Order: sequence, then structure tokens, then C-alpha cells
Amino acid sequence: MIKILLFSEAAGGCAVSSGAVELLRPGFRCSAEGDPAAAARVLGGGACDLALSCCGPGAADLLRARDLLAPGVPVIIICRAIGDAAVELMAQGADYCLAETSLLRLPQVIDSALAKRAAARERAAAADRLAKAARLDALGRMARAMAHDMNNLLGAIEGYAALGLRAVGKDDQLWSDLNEIRAAVKRGAEINKALLVFGRPRQTGKLPLRPAALLPALRGALPAGLRLEADVPDALPDVLAAPAQLEHLFQQLLSNAAEAMPGGGVVKFSVTVRDLRAGEVFSPDPAAAGGRFVRFSVADSGEGMAPETAERLFEPFFTTREKGRGTGLGLAQVYGIARQHNGWLEVKTAPGAGSEFSLYLPAAAAATAPAAATGPAAPAAARLPAKSRVLLVEDDDDLRGIAARALSAAGYTVATASTVASALALFDRPGAFAAVFCDLILPDGNGIDLARRLLALDPGVRLVFASGHLKDDAALAFIYSGHYPFLHKPYAIDALVKVLEGGD
Repeated sequence: MIKILLFSEAAGGCAVSSGAVELLRPGFRCSAEGDPAAAARVLGGGACDLALSCCGPGAADLLRARDLLAPGVPVIIICRAIGDAAVELMAQGADYCLAETSLLRLPQVIDSALAKRAAARERAAAADRLAKAARLDALGRMARAMAHDMNNLLGAIEGYAALGLRAVGKDDQLWSDLNEIRAAVKRGAEINKALLVFGRPRQTGKLPLRPAALLPALRGALPAGLRLEADVPDALPDVLAAPAQLEHLFQQLLSNAAEAMPGGGVVKFSVTVRDLRAGEVFSPDPAAAGGRFVRFSVADSGEGMAPETAERLFEPFFTTREKGRGTGLGLAQVYGIARQHNGWLEVKTAPGAGSEFSLYLPAAAAATAPAAATGPAAPAAARLPAKSRVLLVEDDDDLRGIAARALSAAGYTVATASTVASALALFDRPGAFAAVFCDLILPDGNGIDLARRLLALDPGVRLVFASGHLKDDAALAFIYSGHYPFLHKPYAIDALVKVLEGGD
């Protein structure tokens, strides 16, 4: 049903009645107003889809009221004849002018006006969505840069605390203080990890996953007081996903539902297939996504959210919870994981009406799975002899100094480098070093390219890598296929010594 406001002043009105308009099409419902203030109230109350106005003195007032109270609502002017007055009203924002003699064309004109309005709404919604995505992507880039620096800083704090523990006894108060520092480092590392999940541009190591395979993990992670109603048909296409990350995404949404329903309730989890047009696809890489998507829906019947809350929902550290209950990073991680899988999220919510989160992921048939990293079984690492020469490649001064002290204290002869170029200058011949401990991100290159050049010179050199996160599929494949040890920053210096010695 199309709700139409017919505005016709008593003086100088046109020969159009609400009954005549409704006769033109059964789906038209027309209400007539002759007073400009009453017509403005109808517009302001959202009670009409479109307005018709006779070409009288009040038509310009109606256009001004529309612009102020209901922007976008089409206004069609009905004139006895198309003349200067009609042209002036078109200049003031009328969408169409139609002569009374052409009234039979009104249904087509109304269809055209409403289609134009719908298209404008779609463009505005798409522009708004793109603007939000651009803002969150900018936050993601900032989060990645900040997290990289924070990992190095946390690593330095962890390292100095660990070195300090070697100099004091367990009965010393400083022992407890230093362990509290290390515990705080672990908490900071968890926050940093969440920031990296939010900011990472794409997920590595994705494999085909059946949607139904998620159900056991979701039921196992269901918060107390919630009951899961699942509608997951068997005949659904796979999606390409990192299973642990996708499980984490839905666990966060279940946790969000539990917060919205403190008294308990039902969470509905459903999965469907959607074929979308180009303008309906909001993947970071639409060309790779294709047009077929698997839509995962998580819906609760909780308190819902106001528009201003929903607007900021995925921003890092934004939370409506009281202090001490959550970091404000849960839904930021949800957003990041969706984007890493070349998908996106849609949220429907209103105060008192619950919330529905919809995740759209490309169907596997529309994407290509990356080749799985393969390689021979990992050989048993021989213990690195005492006094072996170790090359330590790390661009952060504090981390480089701490790691060098720890390795020297373990009996190794350590040389340090901060760049690819300086490392190559030191590793000038086969056998120059028994092992290389290398950061993945360096000022003049990356640790994987450096490792390849070192292996060409000395295939027997032992390699160990470190980073705050594995950045791309190439690095992941190289490390996995070579079975090289990898330490996540911030790492404990004892763990570094252990992996170089050949421990697990």
C-alpha cells in the first residue's frame, strides 16, 4: 500500500480528489489536507510515502515543509496546465509536474518518483556504509601500527622483568612485584592481540568449512541462561574460513546476546544462501567475493540498541558496559574477522526490539582456497652446542639488547643486526652462524626474504622467527613448510633460549 498525502487548498484547488486518486490503482491510500499546518504534521509524522499538491499558493509552503520535515519524500504537482508557476515549483524542488489532462499517467509518475526515491536511499545507504568502513579501516591501520610498537614495548618490559627475577630470591618482595609486572604484560598482550584481530586486513590459512560444523562449538560456548535455536540446512555451500576465528566471532556475538538478555532467553542462529547484485555486495574485495553469499544470522530478543550506539558498535574500546566489565574490543574483533574473510556485517536493532547480527561470507564456489602449506615431517632439532654463534636480527633496540643478554647468559656468542643489509653483511660465508633469530618486519625488508638468502648461502643454518602476528600467506607457508619455530611477541626470554636450544 502506498500512502499519499493530497494537499489542496480550498481557494484555487485543482480538480483532483482523494477518491479519484485511489481509483487509479487499488494500492493507493490517499488522505486529503487543505491546511498547510495539517499537511506539515502529516509529513513530519512520517505518515506518507508521497505528496500530491495542486498548483496553488500553498504548494511552495508544502515543498519547504517537506525539505525541513521529510527530506526525500517525493512531491508531485498537479496543474491545470504546465506554465510558469509549474516551472517555478520544479525549480524549488518539486519532483514532477503533471497536467490534469494527463491524470491517467499518475500511477506511472508515482512509480517513477518512488523508484527514484528508493534508488537515492540505496545510494545514501551505500555511501554511508562505505564511509563507516573507511573510518573503521583507518582505525584498523592505526591499530596495527600501534599494536606492533606496543608488542615491542611489552616485550621489553617482559624481558627486563625476567632478567630482574634472576637477580632476586623468591622471599624478596621484588620477586612478587616483578611477577605482577609479567602478569600485567600478559593482560596487555591479550588487548594487543584483539587490536591486531580488528586491524588485520585479511585472514591467513583459510580452509573450506561447512556451516553446520560450527554448531558443536557454539553450543559448547553458550553462556548460562541462553538457549540456542538453530536453523542450519544441510544443503549449504561451504565458506572459506579459519575455523577458530569464525568460532571466536560467533562466541563474541553469543556473549553480546547474553549481555542484552540478563534474565536469559533464546538466541536464534540461522544460515541461508543469498544471491546479491553488485550494489548489494560490501566485501572489502567484491571482485573476489562473487555474487553468492552465505548469510549467518544471530538474533536475540534483548533490550536492543539506540541508533547512536549502533553507529559506534564496532569501534575499538567503545562499550556501554560499566567500567571493569569488558574491554570494548569484542565486537571490534567481530568486525575485523568478518573483513579478514572478505565479508561484512549488518545489524538490525532498535530499543526494546532486540538485535540481529548478520554475517555475509562469500560462498566457497565463488572463491579460491589458498593452497595448504605442506612439507616433510619436522626433523628432530639437535641441541645447539654451547658457545655457538647466533645472529640476532631485531630492529627494536630494547628487544635486541634484552635478547642478546639472555642468549649470552645461556652461553651463546651473539652478534646483532637491526636491518636486512646489516645481517647480510655479518653472515658473509657458510657456517658464519649456527642459528639466526629474526623478526619478520624489518626497516629495509622482511625476515622471510632474508631467510631465503641465508639458506641459499648456508642450507644448514637454524632459523627462528618472531613477530606480533603472521602478516601474510607467504610468510605462513614458508614457516609452516620449513617447520621453523615461531615466537609471538611479546615472548618470554626463557622461551627464546629454549627454542634455540632445540626444545619444543
